Amino acid sequence: MKVLKATNSQYKDLNGYESTPYILGFVKDADNNWITGENVLKCEEFSQIVDKLKELEVIDYNPIIEEE
Repeated sequence: MKVLKATNSQYKDLNGYESTPYILGFVKDADNNWITGENVLKCEEFSQIVDKLKELEVIDYNPIIEEE
């Protein structure tokens, strides 16, 4: 699965962007990258920031695996 990776600067700029009823959020992956799903590129509510979202690097998702 592919995800969008933000630099710290991009994360600070975009994280928490709100377009009711949606809020853009990022989480950390196993490589300590700030990531969000590619589906945000198609979300009409984020159309005002889609150019900034398209600048994010597309990477393979590396989940954090919890040990039992």
